[in-house]
Amino acid sequence: DAFFGHYRRLGIRQFLVLDDGSEDGSPEYFRSQPDCVLLRSDLKYGTPIEVRMPGGEVRNDRAGIFFKRVIPEKFCRGDYAVYADADEFLVLPPQVADLPIFFRRLGEPSIDTVSASLVEFYPSSIRDLEGQPAPRSFEDLVALYPFFDGVQLIRFRAGMAPKRINGSATKRLFQRYGILRPRPPSKLIPSFIERLLPGLPGKSATMKTPVVRWREGVWVADTHHANVRPTDKVLLTFAHFKFTHTWSQKIEEAIRLKSFAGKSEKYEGYSQLLRRMKADDASFAGPDTRRYTGPCDLEEAGLLMWALD
Repeated sequence: DAFFGHYRRLGIRQFLVLDDGSEDGSPEYFRSQPDCVLLRSDLKYGTPIEVRMPGGEVRNDRAGIFFKRVIPEKFCRGDYAVYADADEFLVLPPQVADLPIFFRRLGEPSIDTVSASLVEFYPSSIRDLEGQPAPRSFEDLVALYPFFDGVQLIRFRAGMAPKRINGSATKRLFQRYGILRPRPPSKLIPSFIERLLPGLPGKSATMKTPVVRWREGVWVADTHHANVRPTDKVLLTFAHFKFTHTWSQKIEEAIRLKSFAGKSEKYEGYSQLLRRMKADDASFAGPDTRRYTGPCDLEEAGLLMWALD
C-alpha cells in the first residue's frame, strides 16, 4: 500500500509488475489493483541466462536484469518510465510538483536519463525494528525510519559519467563491525595467495538511474545504469527503506533463494551485521546522521538537485 500510494501521488498511472513465481499472495494483490499489469515468468529473478544486448554484445546475466530492460522496451516505447524496487521511494526536487510535470520538463531539452542518489533510511537503534506496525504510507515509513546519512554520494563531471564519492550507511556499518566480503577472483594473483588475503570492506550501491526515456538507442545496461549518460542538471533521490521491521525476513529469503548478485553474498554480511548489532543493542547513527523533514534536507546534503531553470 505504501509503495503504490506514494507513486500514485507522484502521478504514476500504470504499474508493470513482474511475478517470478511468488507464493506469498502478492500476485492476487496485484491483480486486485486496477492500475497494475501483472507479467509472469517461469524464470526466477536470479536465474542465470545468456542475453544479447541491443548493441550486439552477448553477456551472461540474471533474468531479473534482462526483464528490467525488455519490459519497458516492450510497453513504454517512446515514453518516460520509472523503475523501482519495492523498498525504493522516489523523492522529487521541491521545484517539481509531480512526475508528469517532471517528464515534460525533461522532454524540452530532450533529456533521456536521470540518476538518483540511493539513500538508505534507518531508525535510531536496532531495537526499533522490533514490534513495528506495517507502514501504510511514505509518511509512516519516514515516521518509523526517519534518519539518513547527510553526505553527498554523487558528483557530476562535465562530459563524463557521474562519480560516486562517498559510501552508504551500509558501508559505514559494515566498517564499524568489521564485516568483509570475499575478494573477487583475479587473474593477476595466484589462487593460493588469494586465499591468504583478507576480504574487502562490505559496501552497497549509492546510485541508480530510475528515469529513462525508452526510445531507440537507449536501454538499461545493468541493474543501476543506462547506456546513455544521465543529465548533470537534475539529481533525484531514492529513499531506500532497507533497515525496517522486515529486514531479518528479507535477509533470510535472499540467502535461501541466492537470487542477488554473487549468490546473495552481501546478505550473508547483512546477517552478520544484524546479529552483531543485536548483541550490542546498537545505534544506526553515524557522524553525518540527519533527521528527514522534507526534500530540502536532501538538497542541503547534495543528494537532490534541480538546475533546469
